[in-house]
Amino acid sequence: WEYACRAGTTTRFEFGEQFDGTAANMNRTRSHPLPCGSFAPNRFGLFDMHGNVLEWCSDWHSPTWYSNSPVKNPRGPESPDEDHHVLRGGGWGFPAASCSFRDRISTFMKGPSHGFRVVCEIHRQK
Repeated sequence: WEYACRAGTTTRFEFGEQFDGTAANMNRTRSHPLPCGSFAPNRFGLFDMHGNVLEWCSDWHSPTWYSNSPVKNPRGPESPDEDHHVLRGGGWGFPAASCSFRDRISTFMKGPSHGFRVVCEIHRQK
């Protein structure tokens, strides 16, 4: 997730080290989520990876997983230690800390700052 968010860069955010309020919906610069595409996409063509809503990821949360997981592309445990999924990326009401923000949420919880990303693979015709 972080690699896609940073679009291959190594800075705190895909757009650099500092957040100036113009590249994403976070740090309470607006008081609600915005429609997808309200900001320019990152270098990979992905919209709204920083801020807007916390992304509910398919990875189960485990308090010890990252200390023992592979460094490259950790996918989370196969089954839950507890009934929580991983949240990534911050949201409109959260401080602009970095794209490495992560949290957990119960599978039964919902809120105005939570969302998920729908992905559809597109095949080019030859």
